[in-house]
Amino acid sequence: MKGTKKLELPGSKFAFKHFGKFAERRDFQNLRAAIVSSRLNIMSSVYISTMILYLLLAGPLAFMLVLLFELLSGLTLISPLLDAFLVAATAEVLTFSAFWGYPILKSRAIAADIEANLPFVLIHMQTIARSGAPPAALFKLVSEFKEYGEITEEFRRIVRNIETFGMSEINAIKDVILKTPSSTLKDLLSGMITTIQSGGKLSDYLSQRAEEIVFEYRLSRRQRADMLATYADIYTIILIAAPLILVIVLTIIGTIGGAVFGLQPQMLIQLCVYGFVPLLNIMFLAFLIMTERG
Repeated sequence: MKGTKKLELPGSKFAFKHFGKFAERRDFQNLRAAIVSSRLNIMSSVYISTMILYLLLAGPLAFMLVLLFELLSGLTLISPLLDAFLVAATAEVLTFSAFWGYPILKSRAIAADIEANLPFVLIHMQTIARSGAPPAALFKLVSEFKEYGEITEEFRRIVRNIETFGMSEINAIKDVILKTPSSTLKDLLSGMITTIQSGGKLSDYLSQRAEEIVFEYRLSRRQRADMLATYADIYTIILIAAPLILVIVLTIIGTIGGAVFGLQPQMLIQLCVYGFVPLLNIMFLAFLIMTERG
């Protein structure tokens, strides 16, 4: 795509040279598909090779650094070897999670953006199709609207395939079907191919799909609003009312003199206000983000 920078990871050339063949194994098929659909602009085999290299380096490097630090400083939690082993294992898990999870999360974010904008794009597409515009012109016109987010990028791929690579309309669309992370867009484009090949009227197909997808969109928004109302009630009870009641109770205990599990009420209030409540808010926010993307 125009203006898209190639992703370059340190050591990727060395990694591909030594682990490229291993990276082609079927074990990485799901990750390879996520790399393509997430538009990282890097060969999947290069990305996986680099992941393998970093995994081979992360554990031993963390182990040696922690062991050296603890031996020189004399500061240990359990024992130098065990501490170093635990940190090395953590480094391996974090490295693997970062490499494996990033393209998958990015792919899901793209899919969510596509499906959020698809109802509005379809309304626009059916209007253009009614004017008798061919599919190539239809995709080109819609791809000029940046307001449609990630769908614009998918349609630009179709236009690029036709105008730059000389593909037919059908093959250009098929190429995007293979790469897009959105199952809804896959179905839409597959239906367009079937309509074009069978000689059907594209505007009728788009009108029908627009009605279906707009209805599903309205239904999902209504369900989402009901869910958010429920979450708001839970938030009010757990994160507003409960801490407030707890602070009041602890204040009363502190006034009459007493302790809770051997701790002073003032200390518990500080833990609640500066630790417990912020942590719960962060967890609740993360939960909302996950449910929105899910």
